[in-house]
Amino acid sequence: ILTNMRSLRQYTLVLSCTLLGLLSPVVSLVTHPTGDVARHAKKPAKTELRALAQHAAAAASLFDNMRGPASMIAGSIVPLGFLAKLPEPADGQVEGLFGLTLRRMYVLVTVASLTNVLLSVMYSTVASNQLTETFVAPAASVWCLIQRDFNLAWLGTNAHFIAGIFGFMWMVGTRAYLSVTASGQPCMVAASAVGMAVSGLLLMVSVVNRGVAAGGGGEMTYGSNFLALISRYFVLLLKQATSSKTFGPLQLAAVVIASVSTVVGVTAAIRGSVSSKNN
Repeated sequence: ILTNMRSLRQYTLVLSCTLLGLLSPVVSLVTHPTGDVARHAKKPAKTELRALAQHAAAAASLFDNMRGPASMIAGSIVPLGFLAKLPEPADGQVEGLFGLTLRRMYVLVTVASLTNVLLSVMYSTVASNQLTETFVAPAASVWCLIQRDFNLAWLGTNAHFIAGIFGFMWMVGTRAYLSVTASGQPCMVAASAVGMAVSGLLLMVSVVNRGVAAGGGGEMTYGSNFLALISRYFVLLLKQATSSKTFGPLQLAAVVIASVSTVVGVTAAIRGSVSSKNN
């Protein structure tokens, strides 16, 4: 009996090894695909690896972060640009062409700056209300949500805020230059005052460019600098205004009037300064 049990055990072991040897190629093919199986295996997309979640609150906070600074700048532009008069040159003092041009451009820049920051406030306020009041579908990230549902609003908020900041620094530099020249101080003092404003403006441009280039991380960006962001905003704005599904006559009229007013105003200011200097 013991001999028979020992023989049966050996026979079972041999049969098990044989079956494992036959099945090993199949197991290897399933766990480690080779050849055409490995080449044609579909790789999951990056977005499929992320779980969808609700990011409406985070997106609303981003718009609120832009609305606060834009409101403060708008409150600073009003007294600086409209309530406080520009320094006038002393009696008998002849103002140069540069000063005349800055003086004539001051009102245009003030109106443009105030309009831009108010548009930034409007875009961010409406978008924040929509994110709070309505149901927003889940997304892979805050960036994906904004790109999907609030792309134009986010571009408009940032583009108009940047334009308003640049205009505000132009106003500061203009007022500093005219204040120094009107008081009869040396030209180097006026140049230093303008240089400080220009330095701050250039640093702002650099910060904005780095922020635009960073975007949402990875390849999700609007471009490499603020010009790419602004140009993309105008493209989407015109596309929305002229599309048959989203046609907006007021939106299209606003773009046309703003473009014509800018060209006519800048041209008239420069020509007026040259004419006054010649006379």
